[in-house]
Amino acid sequence: MRISKRILVRFGGFFSICGLSWVAWTSWHASKTQTRLLPNGARLMLESVVYGKPSRMPIDPGWRGRVGSIVPEAIAQRLGCNFVSAGGTNELTFWLVGAALNKASRLRAVTVDEHGCELGLDGVSQYGYQQPGETLLVCVFSVFPRRAQTIGLRLYEQQTNGTWSVLTEFSTANPGSRRWPEWTAEGLPNTKSASGVDFKLWELKSGVQAGSSPPRPMEAGEQPGLYLKFRLTESERLTRAWALDGLSSSDASGQVVSGGFAAGTTRNENYLVVAYGGLCVEEKAWKLRAKFAPVSGFAPEDLWTVRGVPVPDDLSASKVDATTNLHGVHLQLHGVVGRNCPTPITRRMLSGYPLVHLARPNLAENQRLRLARVVDERGREIQNPGSPRTTPTISLV
Repeated sequence: MRISKRILVRFGGFFSICGLSWVAWTSWHASKTQTRLLPNGARLMLESVVYGKPSRMPIDPGWRGRVGSIVPEAIAQRLGCNFVSAGGTNELTFWLVGAALNKASRLRAVTVDEHGCELGLDGVSQYGYQQPGETLLVCVFSVFPRRAQTIGLRLYEQQTNGTWSVLTEFSTANPGSRRWPEWTAEGLPNTKSASGVDFKLWELKSGVQAGSSPPRPMEAGEQPGLYLKFRLTESERLTRAWALDGLSSSDASGQVVSGGFAAGTTRNENYLVVAYGGLCVEEKAWKLRAKFAPVSGFAPEDLWTVRGVPVPDDLSASKVDATTNLHGVHLQLHGVVGRNCPTPITRRMLSGYPLVHLARPNLAENQRLRLARVVDERGREIQNPGSPRTTPTISLV
């Protein structure tokens, strides 16, 4: 069989390009590698840092790994190359390789700016690597120091007592660094008004542990949080008819942090919130977006009352077929579910809670459903906020 010289030249050129690319990649790789010696004697190497695009790392040994890191991903898959893909637009990805690491260890990673502020605390993905005993670690961040020229990577390892300690740290050039605008703070107290209610932010503190109530000081390796104190008034009178429904914080570099929170009204009518935070305290200003929703005092046109709903025992569910259309949203009530009943499937996230089971409602972004009132057959209101086992919540499916 004769093979055209043109075909040979093309293939020769292709493999030459691959070879040159591999030499260039290995040279860059070698010049960028940082190595740390861990307490157990294992070595951990920072292989590469990628910003703003997906990247991959081959986990095959030998030629298959080399080819799999050069050719397009679709070709690598057809060749049977095994690799790990991670990262994407606006994300920062760290690739690390270690020998003799304990894969059972629970790790967390966080980026560190020049002020020592930690941003983007998250878990670490671990994979088997090219040789037996080697481990590939992947850390992906959507929140990280975007102004800094140099960025730190800090790894935490969970101890047997549940606390976290620093395993090791790296420092590298920040590929996502650029100049950003700066905001000017409005100062505190700060009042915003909506729906006839004045929401006054009296106080904001960082350096507390997220979700703790009452707030606790930060601990190493735990999620950072914010402590906020609000005062809510309606017609110049304090009100408890509204509650926080969502909170996010952002800065001028495009960082946005949101998550769970703990909130409640104190005896002196302050509305306290401990929420997820974690932005750099050296920023001149943060922007807080607080969503409040009414919890009482609903207008009749905002309420749907269903009478004669059977009450199930803990292991069963009562069945109801009631429908309505409220503010353009179609609602269907299926019934009430006992706190230990295995259905619907979504109740796995709410184990131990009785549920009001509603069909999947197509709510708009500014619409919320709330269980306003539960009464028995004598008209007596059932209220026991401290015991979710007796007060139903809403399950949306």
